[in-house]
Formats: sequence, structure tokens, C-alpha cells
Amino acid sequence: MLNSIASLKKANVITKGSDDSTLRIMKHIRRAGALSRVELAQATGMAKGSITEIVGRLVVQGLLEEHISLPSGRGRPRVSLRIIEDAAYVVGLSPAGNDTLSADIIDLNGNRLFSSQYGIGGLDVATFADHAVAAIESAIVQSGIERERIRHAGIILPGQVDRNAGVILWLPHSGWHPPAAVGPHIGQAIGIPVTIDNRATVVARAEHWFGLGDWLDDFTCIALLERGMGGARYRNGHLQTGVNGSNSEIAHVKVAFEQGRPCFCGASGCLGAYASVGGIIRQWLRGGGEAEAPIGSRDFSALVDLARSGDGVALALFRSAGRALGTAIASHINEADPGHVLIVAAEPELEAMIAPAFHEAVGEHMLTTLVDKTHIEFRTIAEGDFWKGAASLALEQLYRQL
Repeated sequence: MLNSIASLKKANVITKGSDDSTLRIMKHIRRAGALSRVELAQATGMAKGSITEIVGRLVVQGLLEEHISLPSGRGRPRVSLRIIEDAAYVVGLSPAGNDTLSADIIDLNGNRLFSSQYGIGGLDVATFADHAVAAIESAIVQSGIERERIRHAGIILPGQVDRNAGVILWLPHSGWHPPAAVGPHIGQAIGIPVTIDNRATVVARAEHWFGLGDWLDDFTCIALLERGMGGARYRNGHLQTGVNGSNSEIAHVKVAFEQGRPCFCGASGCLGAYASVGGIIRQWLRGGGEAEAPIGSRDFSALVDLARSGDGVALALFRSAGRALGTAIASHINEADPGHVLIVAAEPELEAMIAPAFHEAVGEHMLTTLVDKTHIEFRTIAEGDFWKGAASLALEQLYRQL
């Protein structure tokens, strides 16, 4: 049974510190592999004195090491800084389907050292915290890594969360329920600070921390998941989070204002009701008189097959999805000027089904002054995105607190 939010909100749940200087330094060293103090000052824009003070502290703590390389000719030896990978560890926990949790042990540099699967029999808000504790405890024991060296846990959930408070606001398959303080509850049980976030955001985290693009500090990510959808935005290397701890709920941006499709949130005309996989299938079933029927994994493939055979209803559904998503993305670009928009989909065939109508809508609604300055990219969600995102969530909090 979960304790009240008020009694748990300060128990082993970490939000964010007032100074991100250490986080910035550690992220730059990790991304580059090794950097000198001069290069760190250039990369971060921080004063050399601040760099020297923070780096000195991290070296003394055994988290960074100095590597000296001699020049090929004349000149001073180069002293570069590297992360000591085994100086500390984090644990990441993420759903692997509706009935399994994946628990992963990650070193200080983001390498996955151990992974285990823990069956839970279904995601439910009433039992999730206890299952999470058991999965993390089991992974720690099996990994053989000393508990005191595991410094943070990052936990990924579907649905809507308050990251600042560690609270689940809404979990799919549990219906509407009171807020549940799972982060503090888990942190108190395992004795390790815990941060939670949602699955849409974690895909953006994985891209920012593990991706290879030159735009990774400034981009918007739209995640079209197995059923729902969500969004996240990075600006200057920081994930943008709302005042109340929530991330982008782009699924509930309105794209229809009269006789819009109903959304599970209780409103109508929401983007998710048109462009998410669940919204597309639900509208298809509704047209066949099965609005309340459960959505199965084969429904999407069946709808794709119908569209490819020329079925008018299926083609219209995908066209509506593409235009709704394109309109919403164009509006976001006009309002936020993100520079790069990454759209990731769990269903590999979704892009092909919606792309023509999507690009048509973007072209109609996007400001012409931003067309040549904005890059829009589609890709399929990779198998490792979720463990990488959970690892990034935990490492971000650990780096910040060093």
C-alpha cells in the first residue's frame, strides 16, 4: 500500500539542483571521451576558475582522472580528463511490454553492464512500486555490484508523471486514479535516490545522451508509441520540464474544434485521438461499432493491409493522422523554432502510411521563414532506446549531485 504523497515527497526522491555546472562538465567529457580544462571552458562557456575548482573536486573524489600525453614535437604535455567508469553506478528500470520490467545496471560513463527481466503480470498503479522494488533488488544482487556504489535509480513509466515529486498522475490500464507517489516509495524501500519520467521523454533522453547528430542539444522529439504519443524538447542541452513537473503532453494539443473525436482525457479534438496508433485504431473500430473493443497488436497491421489494398476508410484514417500531426508540428515550429524535429515511431510502417499527408500539412501551415532552417526527421524507435533513456535519467541526476 502506497503511503501518502505528503509523507513521502522528501524521501529519496531527487529533482534538480540549483547549479548545473557539474552536470554540464560531466556531460561534455562523456560525449567527447576526454577533454582538457581549456577545451571544457570553450565547450561550456564557463570561467576557467570554475572549471578548475569543479574538476579538482571530481578528481579528488575519484570520479575523473587525468591522462597525460606527450607532444610529438616541442610543447607542453597535454592533460586531458576522463570519467572513471567504475567509480559509481546507476540502475535504470523500464517496462518491456505490459507484463515485464527491464532492470539495467549502468556505469558512470553510460555503459550497460548487467540487464535482467522481471515479470509483473501487468502494469498497475496499485502494485507497480512493489514490483519495481523487487526488480531493482533482484538486479543488484544478480549483478554482484556493491549496493553502496549504486548512486541513483531512473524509472520509466507510460502515462503522465510529475517528475519533480516522483508521482504517477495517470497510468494506462489503471483508469483514472488518485496521484501515486511511487518515486519516494521506491526510493525509501531500496535506499537509493529515485527519479521517474515517462516513456515519450525517455526516447528524447536516449537521443540526446547516446545519439550522434550535431543537433543533440536543441531539438524536439515526438514519440509515436505502441498506443499513445508524447513529446519532449531539449534546449541548450536541457530537457524542458513544466513548472508542475510534467513534460510535453502534445497528445492533447487540439487539432479539431467542432465535433472532434473523443479522447480518453475527457475532451475532444486531441491530437492523440487522430495521430496516435491507438487513436487511429480506435476510430477504425468505432466505425465498425466496436468502440470499446480492446486494441490488439494485430489491429494496426490489419489496417495497414487494408490501406495498401486501396480501402477508402483505412486510407482516410491515415490521411487524417498525417494532416493532424503535420498541423500540430507546424504550429510547434512556428511557436518554438526548435531547429530540428525528430519523430520516432514504434510501428515501422506508420511513417509510410502518414508521410504524404504529413508533409502536405507541414508545408501549408509552417512559416516560410523557418522552412529552410528546420529539419524534420522520422525514425523507428530502437530496441535500446528505453534502457538508454532510463540510464540517462539516472546519470543526469547523479552528475548534477556530484
